[in-house]
Amino acid sequence: MELLQPIVDAGPRFSYALLGCLAETALRRARLENGPGTLYMIEVDGPDGPSDAGALLPPIRFAARFVTAWASRDQDTAFALSRAVAESADTTGTDD
Repeated sequence: MELLQPIVDAGPRFSYALLGCLAETALRRARLENGPGTLYMIEVDGPDGPSDAGALLPPIRFAARFVTAWASRDQDTAFALSRAVAESADTTGTDD
């Protein structure tokens, strides 16, 4: 996280751009295999079978929710998620 902190500190727009780049990297294979307009969902398999996303640790749950929103092109949800995490992680209090 230390390498990414200056980007987060630059403000929410930069955090959103960073998260979007990371999401696109994670989604590359899915984007190649599925057509435009594909909607994605979070699927969690626990030791006792299918589970709820609420069972995930908060950082993993955030990543799953953000990547799912980004993959489904739900920019409103993706931006709201990124803004919430950026505000809590911004060490300089940048308002942009």
